[in-house]
Amino acid sequence: MVLGLVFGITSVIRAFTAPSVLVVPLLGASPALVGVMSVVSRLLIPVAAYYVHKWISRHGKWEKTSVGVAAAAGSLINTVFYLGLMLVFYSITGLDSAAVLGTIAGVGALNGSLEAVAAVLICTPVVLAVNKVRKKEK
Repeated sequence: MVLGLVFGITSVIRAFTAPSVLVVPLLGASPALVGVMSVVSRLLIPVAAYYVHKWISRHGKWEKTSVGVAAAAGSLINTVFYLGLMLVFYSITGLDSAAVLGTIAGVGALNGSLEAVAAVLICTPVVLAVNKVRKKEK
């Protein structure tokens, strides 16, 4: 959760210093909503990953699979909530959400899937190696 919070705060700082094209209109309408969008979506990453991992590995099997699926779930929950909240906040503030819907969907589909694959490829071996070291220490 601490890393998620740091990631969220970093995203807020980046939104104010080097905003993306999609964030600029929302930043002008409500900087607070940009903060909520940036922090909440990042705080949900470890929550989603934890519960997905716990659910899949509840019987002590599927360790590699549960780590990979949990990594993908954390990544996807971040993408879905960030872009989903962006769309909701566009609507709430009266910005033209229809105009950005296609862009948000395209970014979500392409970037979201690539980030999920990267999360699986990076997190799975790292978590399995850390778990192996931790078992040796006991």
